[in-house]
Amino acid sequence: MRVRYLSLDVGNQWIGLALSDPTGFLATPLRTVRRAEAHGNFVRLLIQEHEVDEVIVGLPLNMDGTSGTQVDETYHYVETLGALTVPVRFWDERLSSWEAEQIIAQVKGRNPRRRERLDAIAAAIMLQDYLDALSRERRLAEDTGA
Repeated sequence: MRVRYLSLDVGNQWIGLALSDPTGFLATPLRTVRRAEAHGNFVRLLIQEHEVDEVIVGLPLNMDGTSGTQVDETYHYVETLGALTVPVRFWDERLSSWEAEQIIAQVKGRNPRRRERLDAIAAAIMLQDYLDALSRERRLAEDTGA
């Protein structure tokens, strides 16, 4: 079965992008773009170019699970994209940026392009978490015969 996902890690200045492989199993960082450049037409072109079936948007909940101003900003950003040709789902991304920082620190240390890679890695971490949750749900459904 072919299902490809695109994830967006929405920040105030940057949008981190990641893609799943065509089977929807493995997430990889794609790139980071300035928020001003990541408008609706840009996202629609990515969906078309990569044959994306669903967009996953990171929802930056507070550590206690409540919403804050960043959640409102994320919803507003998605609204400004306009209609997309695929479903959009929101996914808890509370620790994805922290995990991305840990990965970059281990791999490269200081690098001038660190911020650029950080947001795309955070998008991939969040997307992989989503893909793993889908896989667990499928296995549970198979095990219970649902």
